[in-house]
Amino acid sequence: MQKAKKHREKMSLREYIESNGLKHCFFAKEIGVQPNCLSRVLAGYVPTLKMAIDIEKYTKGKISVYDWDLSKVAHCVKPEAHNDKENGQGDA
Repeated sequence: MQKAKKHREKMSLREYIESNGLKHCFFAKEIGVQPNCLSRVLAGYVPTLKMAIDIEKYTKGKISVYDWDLSKVAHCVKPEAHNDKENGQGDA
């Protein structure tokens, strides 16, 4: 018999930081990024793969690498903006 997979309640990075009483600067330092980089991710940008891995390690899997659409990371734009460009609605 296969074991049932545990369903993990999805939590945002912002929710994790706030529910654990962490300061943004402290969390950024713990995962090895500048505070402005963390601010961009909190504002909706996709982290780099390394940053996503470091977040997963620090949060002990509460925020998983799989929670991010890492295909958008190379474009360095908010996911919504990327979709607009694909549909011919964004800036050229």
